[in-house]
Formats: sequence, structure tokens, C-alpha cells
Amino acid sequence: MKHIKMKVLAALLAGLLSGCIQNDTVIQVHPDGSGFIRETVLYSNTMLDFMVSMAQMDNPGDKDDHTPNKESNGAQGSPPKPVKKTRDDIIRDMAKDAGKQVRQFGGAVTFIESKPFKTETAGGYTALYSFKDINMIRVNQNPGDKVEGDKSKNNGGVKKEETLSFQFEKGSPSRLTVLSPELKGIGGEKSSADEKTKGIGDSTGKPPEKESLDMLKAMFQDMKLSISLSIVGTITRTNATYRDGTTLTLMEIDFGKIVGDYELLKKMNEAKPQSVEETKTLLKGLPGFRLELNYPVVVEFQ
Repeated sequence: MKHIKMKVLAALLAGLLSGCIQNDTVIQVHPDGSGFIRETVLYSNTMLDFMVSMAQMDNPGDKDDHTPNKESNGAQGSPPKPVKKTRDDIIRDMAKDAGKQVRQFGGAVTFIESKPFKTETAGGYTALYSFKDINMIRVNQNPGDKVEGDKSKNNGGVKKEETLSFQFEKGSPSRLTVLSPELKGIGGEKSSADEKTKGIGDSTGKPPEKESLDMLKAMFQDMKLSISLSIVGTITRTNATYRDGTTLTLMEIDFGKIVGDYELLKKMNEAKPQSVEETKTLLKGLPGFRLELNYPVVVEFQ
């Protein structure tokens, strides 16, 4: 793959190279500060097939098992039979491992249940967690960290997380404040992405080739990322931009809209956003994206 293709890919995914095509997180909050988190994680069938192949390579059989093989008339050291896995096996394994994901929410949650979930083009799981105090909850905006194989690190080997945190004050009404990594540029100043990449472009000076962009479109047109708050009770005041009844959308990115817009892809390639927050700033004001840029988001409810 040409160098320019890799640059476009890196800019598009902003560190989300996980194969995850949909990550939907809904945080339900009660007036006493307790609540639930429901998460849906989906991977494309292509990615699932790749996982199947990797599982078969990693588990060819028990290599240390030299017991007689009954089917080989007692012959010692018979080659182990390969472990065959299917998409359904991979999906079931994901659902079983969902209980280990409590750490991604700060560790202050209790795993309740998870179920395999499939569509015609993807598969994964839905998981339900509970918490007693939303002040202890952290939500990482980067779904790539959910994949064990994705251990990319920044800043001297420390994994960079882009977490949402919460401040809750119980009362009548109760007050919930949502804190996210703050970026300059939201208020009109130059963003960190602009400063880091000023004057940097493709070394050839040529724009991304349409063939490269078509490839990205085919790979990521179904990729979606969303985080929302579901308030239990009556909202008396909020500065949230996107509200539907008692549901507040904090972030909703449809990468299919990005890869379907060649001009936007070129713009992202030039800016090279390095994080979810920088990607949100770059997409600010574009139709089809719901990206909460108020800092902080405050909601009062009872």
C-alpha cells in the first residue's frame, strides 16, 4: 500500500484501528447517581473471519499432548487435530469476555450479563453493567482499547486514553456534569491538531488517489461510534446540544459519511487528527455528525 494510503487511513481512524465497526454506549443515570451501562460492540464479518483464521493458527491443537490417539490404533505422538472455530464461536467468546471489560469503565461497575448479537453483515455482543456512583465511572471514547491485540501506546509507553468523566451532586434537582478532554480550537483558537501538522502534508505533494479513497470507503462505510446519556426522571435544565426527550447524545460519528465524502477525506488527510477529540473538532458543524462540543455538559434532573 502506498504511503499516502496509510496516511489517509491513520487520519480517518484516529487511533481506532480495531476492526470494530460499531460501538454504542448508553449510560443510564438515576436521580441518586446510580445507573446502568449498556454497550453494543460489533465487528464486520470480514474481521470475524480474520479472527477465525488467527484462532486456528494460535490453537492448532494441544502440542504437548502425546497420549495415544485412539483413532490411530494406539500410535504415540499422533499429530493433534486442529481446533476449528466459526464466527459463532468467536462471537460467543466475545460475549463471555465482556465481563472483563469492567476496567474500561474505571472498575467501579458490576457486570450483569452479556449476549451474542448478530446482523447480516456483522457480529458481536451486547453487555449490561451496573454502577452505584457515577462519580466513579470513566468511559473511554476510543473503542480500539477494547481489543486485546491493539496495544498501541503513546507518551513513553503509556496508553493514551480519551475518557469522559462525571461529577454528580445529589439534590432536588440533582446535577450531573460531563467532563471530556478539553481542546483548544473549540472556542476559536487553533487546535492542537492544527499546530502539530502545520505545513505537513503528503511528501509527494499530491492529493490522495481516488483508488485509495474507494478502498477506504469499502472498508469503513459501516463503522459507527456513539455515546449517549439516558436520564431517568425529568430534565429541568441542560446545555446539551443534542437532546431527544431524556436522551442526550454526547457523540455520534458515522464513518460511512466520512469515507463517502472525498473532499472531507482530503481535509482529514491534511489535518491528520491524532485522537477522537481532534476528530470531533475537525467534524464540527458538518451535517450528519452529532458531536457535543460544549464543555462541560451539564444536566439537572429529578
